[in-house]
Amino acid sequence: MSSCVQNCLIFNLVTFNKFLAKNNNFISQTQNEHMFLQRANEGKNDFWRYVITILIVIAGAALGGVPLLVVLMLNSDGTMSPTDLQEAMEAGDFSQFGISSNTFLVLMLLQFVVVFFLLWWMIVALHKKTLTGVMTARPKLDWKRIWLGFAVWGGMMMAFEIVSYAMNPENYVWQFELASFIPLLAIALVLLPIQTSAEELLMRGYLMQGISLLSQYRWIPLVVTSLVFGLLHGSNPEVSKYGFYTMMLGYISIGLTLGIITLMDDGMELALGVHAANNIFGALFVTFEGSVLATPALFKVKEINPLMANIFGVIACILFILLMTKILDWKDWSKLYGKTKSQKETLL
Repeated sequence: MSSCVQNCLIFNLVTFNKFLAKNNNFISQTQNEHMFLQRANEGKNDFWRYVITILIVIAGAALGGVPLLVVLMLNSDGTMSPTDLQEAMEAGDFSQFGISSNTFLVLMLLQFVVVFFLLWWMIVALHKKTLTGVMTARPKLDWKRIWLGFAVWGGMMMAFEIVSYAMNPENYVWQFELASFIPLLAIALVLLPIQTSAEELLMRGYLMQGISLLSQYRWIPLVVTSLVFGLLHGSNPEVSKYGFYTMMLGYISIGLTLGIITLMDDGMELALGVHAANNIFGALFVTFEGSVLATPALFKVKEINPLMANIFGVIACILFILLMTKILDWKDWSKLYGKTKSQKETLL
């Protein structure tokens, strides 16, 4: 391994140690009396409220996708087919529609902006809950935990790519262009955190708490939301290019990881940080053909082995959970499989 790669790895480790030392005060926080799933009992939880909310979120996602559909149809003289769009997404080239990859990314992310604010509104207006109550067992969001998840997962992704580059530099193509990267940076820092937060609020917050009202065992909402999370990514271009079951391994494993750390830490903060780091890194630093984040990133990988990439992803998920167990002193693993306390009201 070159001295440059070694220095980069050492820098990541030193930076991470400094981060932990500076923010050590939150690591020793005591466990919350009011556990995360128990906050599902707050507000109004009639079954019809969940049905209406889900239907409105689906309608909002469809509405948020209209601007993208209109732009694509107008720029293709109304002749665009689903196959044309799929091929453009796999290649990361939208020139046939008269737009750049950055414009496509903005239009694609608009639906998540709509979903986030619609779901927030339904939680408050229809369920009479607080946004904080659906996101964490703490009195307010713990931003240090969000940054912890972001830093550790982002550091792990960076380390993996550094090692991968050192082993096979010919597989990486430098494609930096200032004119396209600056807008991409703004998109990644503003819109991508909203996109990842919308998914986390829906999956690890709203649905995980809601499903917990139907079951007395904590593992059921964990497994169900992880499967739903994976299936919702089934329309991503990676799936059609590299295979459904191969990609589901990656999606469901990250879904399980995000669910596990949410239950073990009694809040979504770590998951919010991890998910944001994952997508921002993928948009800014390394992309590949077939990626849903088809962006003018710094590097583009010529070829990937999707199965091996997902296996390494599973290993990374396990390593992350072990690191958080050590750093945050997790001990009560019954949070993942034990019974919830009796609910004062249920969905049925």
